[in-house]
Amino acid sequence: MLFRKQNIVLFIAWILLILLFFIPFIKLLTPSFIPLSIYDTNSPVHPIGWLYTLMVVHILMVLLIPIIIYYVRNLVVQLRLNAVAFFLNVLLLLGMLLIPDIWAKNGFLFKYDTFGVLIPIISFIMIILANKYIRSDIQKISSASRLR
Repeated sequence: MLFRKQNIVLFIAWILLILLFFIPFIKLLTPSFIPLSIYDTNSPVHPIGWLYTLMVVHILMVLLIPIIIYYVRNLVVQLRLNAVAFFLNVLLLLGMLLIPDIWAKNGFLFKYDTFGVLIPIISFIMIILANKYIRSDIQKISSASRLR
């Protein structure tokens, strides 16, 4: 039961999101080539305060995905929690792509040349795949119930 397709895909997304703790998502060009991760508290742009929201959303995602995997038997709850993870991943992705644009208005130059920017995109695709697999399991169970 634990090795269903949606659980394997969600586990891959969870591992990728754990890697985001350690991998920077942009490089600042203005002061020097500083790689900046979500959890950098010593960065020159941190007083703007936007990284705190990314930290909270990222921690919620890392805590939510194992809960989704835990609800193997209750597919409806798993589908609803997956929708919450989808929403949080969209917030994380938008934050990682739009917050540096706000910094650019304050004079900080940056470039996206790290693997950290691809992690939310890959986990976004994994969550969509998990949603598809959960829906197909629900459809299989409902069709088997009709045959009884």
